[in-house]
Amino acid sequence: MGSGVRKLYKYCKINSGLNPQLIEEDIFKIIIPLDEQVGEQVLKILKYCKISRKKQEISDMLYPDEGTEIFHFI
Repeated sequence: MGSGVRKLYKYCKINSGLNPQLIEEDIFKIIIPLDEQVGEQVLKILKYCKISRKKQEISDMLYPDEGTEIFHFI
């Protein structure tokens, strides 16, 4: 198992308590279970991002009182 798949299992378990489903067919699929709170945030982000947004704009929309960047990419 690659490190990406291990991280996928690790963070799915932390965030939802469930493991992801990996489906190997003609097209590889991953089903990531989300708890209700995370699901609501994802829907909010998807609606907000119907037009292109910068990660800082998304961060500001989700956490307007924080004033800090929540997305950290390595």
